[in-house]
Amino acid sequence: MARPGGSIKLKVNIVGMDEVIGKLNKFDVEARKAVRTQVRKSANAIRKGAQQRVPVDSGRLKKSIRARYSSDGFSAEIAPGLKWRAHFIEFGTLKMAAHPYMMPAWEQERPNYIAGVKQAIRGAVKK
Repeated sequence: MARPGGSIKLKVNIVGMDEVIGKLNKFDVEARKAVRTQVRKSANAIRKGAQQRVPVDSGRLKKSIRARYSSDGFSAEIAPGLKWRAHFIEFGTLKMAAHPYMMPAWEQERPNYIAGVKQAIRGAVKK
């Protein structure tokens, strides 16, 4: 409507906007939770796969493989605690053949991780 002084004020009310905003917020929360769950699931699978593959002498290296999660839960670091020795076994030396255990564990889990993240996002979008 025209107002005195020549300015125009227009108010638009979109019916159902509160519901749309609520669904977007819900998507955000649910998608984040689902992705965090997939990160944890895949990190544990990688940890277990590495523990199954690592050559065992005393068992200390196997036991030292742990998963640590970022504060937001969107990433994880899976690594052996005995870092001074672990890379020699993974990559080998001039006098010792490589016995990869971390990279094969990741390669095996990667398709599951990617599919899980995609599914988590799709599931949140459908709700």
